[in-house]
Amino acid sequence: MTILALRCGHQWRWMGTLVPDTGIDLGADLWRLYRAGRQSLPAVAREFASACINVWNAGDDAQPAFERPAKFAGTTGPVCDEWVELAATVARFLEQTKNNLEDTGIALILAADTYARADDVASHELERLKREHGTR
Repeated sequence: MTILALRCGHQWRWMGTLVPDTGIDLGADLWRLYRAGRQSLPAVAREFASACINVWNAGDDAQPAFERPAKFAGTTGPVCDEWVELAATVARFLEQTKNNLEDTGIALILAADTYARADDVASHELERLKREHGTR
C-alpha cells in the first residue's frame, strides 16, 4: 500500500507537493475544489449528456439502413436488433458517466464547504473567491 499524503508540520505532502491545511492557502485550494465541482465537472457531464442524445439519435436514424426489401421478408433483420442493443449499451454507459460526474461535482462542493467550516480564515478566503469569480 502506498501512502499518498504525509503530514509535514502545518502542511500535507501530496504526491511530492506541499499542500497547506490552514488559512488563506487552504481557502484557495478549497476554491479550486469548489470550482471543479461547480463548473468543470458539470461541463464535462453536459458533454456526456450530449453524446448520449447523439447515440440515441444515431440509432433512430440508422434503422432504415437495416430494412430489407419485401422479397426478403420485408423486416429489419437480425442485425438491427444488435445495433439497437449496442446503442442502448453505449447510451447507458454515457448516462452513467454523466451521473457519476454530476455526483462527484456535488461531493467536491460539499467537501470544500465542509472543510472550510473547520478554518475561519480558509472559509473567508473561499467565500471571497466565490464572490470574486462568480462561482456561487
